Amino acid sequence: MQEKESVNMVPQTLWDLEARLVRMQDEELEADLQRYAIFEHLNKEKITPAFLKLAKMSKSDADLSEICKEDGTQFSSTTERNEYIFNYYKNLYKKNPATVRHPL
Repeated sequence: MQEKESVNMVPQTLWDLEARLVRMQDEELEADLQRYAIFEHLNKEKITPAFLKLAKMSKSDADLSEICKEDGTQFSSTTERNEYIFNYYKNLYKKNPATVRHPL
């Protein structure tokens, strides 16, 4: 009878060990993630290796001055470039009046 009780305890013991391992991994990932500046943006999410990888990614060296006109030439001023960027996103997210439905 004692062997049967022992066998029944094995799944619960495995479950407990697995839960403990997951907690330990979460704590380790959280400790790693807190070292990165992006942590405050990610801390509302469950920490996973994918989030840690995202936090470790280096920042891009992209610069707004790399944005050119559609013909590939540089803008004559930052004001002109800023207007181009503004209009680009304005048109990108503009609602089509034909698809907008009235709530009533």
